[in-house]
Amino acid sequence: MAKLPVQEVLNLPSPEFVEYLKKLADKIKKYSKPPITSGVRDRIRIIKDAAAHATEEILDSKSDLGELFEKIWQSCFGLESALQNKFYSRLDEYFGEIYQNSREIIRHLDRIERDEDKIHDLVKDLKKAV
Repeated sequence: MAKLPVQEVLNLPSPEFVEYLKKLADKIKKYSKPPITSGVRDRIRIIKDAAAHATEEILDSKSDLGELFEKIWQSCFGLESALQNKFYSRLDEYFGEIYQNSREIIRHLDRIERDEDKIHDLVKDLKKAV
């Protein structure tokens, strides 16, 4: 079993919060998945709202998750600018970045869930030993 620093264990978010963030990341992933052929403005709005909610909930932009959601939120401004200035070739690039960041968020949340499972298993083992 991998060793987790005590502070990291204490800072693990609740399973409900992880699930909430995962739903937001899944939503972002769904609406940023290439190819984007229609509904660009609606997709941008949905992605931006989800990223804003997540960033607001995390409140600590210094965390990896906070930084990733913040990058997605910032990419939405790039998308809006590209759309407004008719730089349509940049849209795929921005959506691709958002999609990759959402996948990284999901991987990060999966690691947190695995760490929580390891902690629960350790607690069970400790209870059996006592």
